[in-house]
Amino acid sequence: MAVDNQMYDRLAHTWWAKGGTLSALNTLIPGRFAYLDGILEARGRAYAGIDVLDLGCGGGLMSEAYARRGARVTGVDPSAGSLAAARAHAELSGLAIRYEQGTGESIPLLDGSFGLVSCCDVLEHVNDLDTVSREVARLLRPGGFYFFDTINRTWLSWLVMIKMFEEWVGAIPRRTHDWDMFITPDELRASLERAGLAVRDMTGLSIDPNPLRLAPAIAKMVLGSADRDSALAVMGPSPITSVVYMGWAEPA
Repeated sequence: MAVDNQMYDRLAHTWWAKGGTLSALNTLIPGRFAYLDGILEARGRAYAGIDVLDLGCGGGLMSEAYARRGARVTGVDPSAGSLAAARAHAELSGLAIRYEQGTGESIPLLDGSFGLVSCCDVLEHVNDLDTVSREVARLLRPGGFYFFDTINRTWLSWLVMIKMFEEWVGAIPRRTHDWDMFITPDELRASLERAGLAVRDMTGLSIDPNPLRLAPAIAKMVLGSADRDSALAVMGPSPITSVVYMGWAEPA
């Protein structure tokens, strides 16, 4: 069944709506930054002053998170509706973020423009992974790095992402994903190597398996009183890579 990427235009009004279909992706952001902060710290870097490309930016959730940390941010996405929502919210928030329309296979930006290319919840939607990897490599300047997350192609990801979230629970629209388009860590690593990028680390992004931490965190989310710790329990860095995983790479 083909992925319905047009849904991001139809649902663009939900990117920043409380309880909206697409705003639910905000739950992934603390977990991503819990991991990414460590990468920057190990490299002696800070977000302030870094030129960041948010590839597949959608309505700007990650773009604004980077901008609030002091980065200079450019977002690229194929969805005109999502970009309109991103621009409107950035203006409302007083954030200077540049948004451009484009796909991962054809990014309308100059070579070597970015110290960090960030691509989250996107690679499982692209048509040509190798072309995206080459575009990322083209855009990175010397000393820059690539941060990514995507969905592994396993029986568990099929059960969780498609059967549970799409079909049984209805937490995300049907045809958001196609299991055949999910990407194993080995496949992604090989694609990046062909593009001249070396993967330095991969780790999981998943729920805390301890029910004593997870249950109170979910309760806080439902009650609207979630803090960073509860957000990380719901979706944070984890050794479990069988559903969602993230990592980083740099020019070899």
